[in-house]
Amino acid sequence: MTVEPGAALHDYADTTRIGATWAAIAIHGGGIEGGSGEMAREISRGGSAMAYYEFAGLKSSNNVSLHITSTNFDEPMGRTLVAGVRRCLSFHGCVGTDGVPETAIGGLDTELVGRLTDSLTRAGFLVNTAPSEIAGTDPANICNRTASNAGVQLEMSRALRNAFFPGGRNTRAVRDSGARTDDFYRYASAVRSAVPRAGPGVPGQRRDPGRSGHPATAALPSPG
Repeated sequence: MTVEPGAALHDYADTTRIGATWAAIAIHGGGIEGGSGEMAREISRGGSAMAYYEFAGLKSSNNVSLHITSTNFDEPMGRTLVAGVRRCLSFHGCVGTDGVPETAIGGLDTELVGRLTDSLTRAGFLVNTAPSEIAGTDPANICNRTASNAGVQLEMSRALRNAFFPGGRNTRAVRDSGARTDDFYRYASAVRSAVPRAGPGVPGQRRDPGRSGHPATAALPSPG
């Protein structure tokens, strides 16, 4: 993986060394698939409830150029964190049906897929089985590179992610402000209710807080 300096960062709270069994990740965070990183951070409670990892695009435009497919994602910190847990929730953004807030869910952890589908549906969210191109069933997908060789991929539509922010403004300024809607917190609550026991909830490896108060901000090294 080669990224120009200042274009991206990774944000993580690694609890795996002290027994965390779960991780919430967003490998297309920041401006790549806006809203995915915020949800992973909320689900993990910033790494205090489970291990957390985000690869965030910080460019002023064209963050899509930082998109690395889930099967090719090879950032070492993220790969190591996921390998140390048994269950992984991988949050993504997709276009989805225009104007329809929905989640396309997939992955090899079929038991957890079922629990999440039931919980989100009961909370009033539309959930569909992910189509083949985003099904998350390839063993090489980062969500499935856990100790149990299985995980879950949640593809949240653009309309759903927009609904997470006041006025539907899914912009960097709004995301960094911390402003969230009731839909954001209801969605996070529904996901958490499908997670019976995330682990010890004690943060392990963590760097100093970043500019937005997020834990464990670390700039990617310059290509060399």
